[in-house]
Amino acid sequence: DNKISWNVFKEACGALFRLSSTSEENREIIISKGGIGAILNAIQTLQSDEHNDVTSSSKKEEGAAIIWAFSFLCNLTANPEYQVLFIKDSGMCVILGIMTKFKLDTEIQELACKIISHLTSSAINSITMSSLMPVATSIST
Repeated sequence: DNKISWNVFKEACGALFRLSSTSEENREIIISKGGIGAILNAIQTLQSDEHNDVTSSSKKEEGAAIIWAFSFLCNLTANPEYQVLFIKDSGMCVILGIMTKFKLDTEIQELACKIISHLTSSAINSITMSSLMPVATSIST
């Protein structure tokens, strides 16, 4: 059986989070190996594999795993270069789906908001910078 459990996923995400926290080189290696897409796909797969009779202990395991996954994604989305990969891999759909499912989990909501904040602040900065460029050019000439 090739199924992964939430507990195994939690351990993997915890390891990726610790590794991605130590250096930019480690983050680059994780990205080059498809780390963002792999985590997002695993979340979607685990969500679709769920049974209707989810026990409270498995819900607790799921929440703990999501916290580690979101912590890892938060590390990576802080870098504008990696945000494109997150968006390309349908990251927002996954994040919003989890936010809906875990409405009352403040830690998951906070991490999700940090990820979204990284994406929106970067987009706002690039829009602002590109709109200011013609102004800066006309002032300098």
